[in-house]
Amino acid sequence: MKEYENSLRSALIRIINNIPVLKRGGRNPFIFAASAAYAADRIIAAEYKRRAVLTQKITSMATNVAEYSIRDHFGVIKSILREMSSTDQKVAFSK
Repeated sequence: MKEYENSLRSALIRIINNIPVLKRGGRNPFIFAASAAYAADRIIAAEYKRRAVLTQKITSMATNVAEYSIRDHFGVIKSILREMSSTDQKVAFSK
């Protein structure tokens, strides 16, 4: 469990640090962070070749953020990360 938490935190920080402030601008920071956590979980799942723990519904229930908001913000995160060169990130978002 602790390993997952550390991996999630690390992936979340990588995501936030790799998305320019201008591309994050105008978005609710709490919803963006929740969506980044959802994205980080998908990256971890790809790295460990396992199923993701978080779904949009679980993330929504845990954060009290609407699923459509998570989906919208995740779409932005996904398109930005797809532009990056990391193979793990491309695998995580191939679905």
